[in-house]
Amino acid sequence: RAPRAARGPAGREGGAGFSGRLADDLSRRFGANEVFRDIEDIASGDDFVERLDKALRDCRVLLVVIGKTWLTASANGQRRLDDPNDFVRLEISHALAAGVRVIPVLVEGARVPPERDLPDPLKPLARRQAQELSESRWDYDVDRLARVVEQELAAQGAPSPLDSKST
Repeated sequence: RAPRAARGPAGREGGAGFSGRLADDLSRRFGANEVFRDIEDIASGDDFVERLDKALRDCRVLLVVIGKTWLTASANGQRRLDDPNDFVRLEISHALAAGVRVIPVLVEGARVPPERDLPDPLKPLARRQAQELSESRWDYDVDRLARVVEQELAAQGAPSPLDSKST
């Protein structure tokens, strides 16, 4: 079985609809078992933290879908990214610390947040080259992003998920 191709925290705000659409497109390309999305892939009754930890251990590429409100999303009067226990923050910081290829995916005309606006564990995200997805070029942009994921998997010596589907 091929390693996980892509995963992506989007949070519940700032790009969540785009995240679902992207996950669907990548699942068709790489296979449903190769794309993980916490909202859909953690079953009722599962330990959320344990499932995320396992997903991150298997992760080869993490896609961080960033929409216009991603940086300012809040819960309980606090910006979510400032909460050390926020799951989006934890996923991204663990992936960055583990050396996983982290790709910001920009939707809704968003930009990569500047380092000064990110908590310390997420500051390296500001230096990552991003991929943009737009409504008007969706198929083209997703294809470009998928090729980047395929190249990363190949560079890691991982078999392509597409190879396991042929013959």
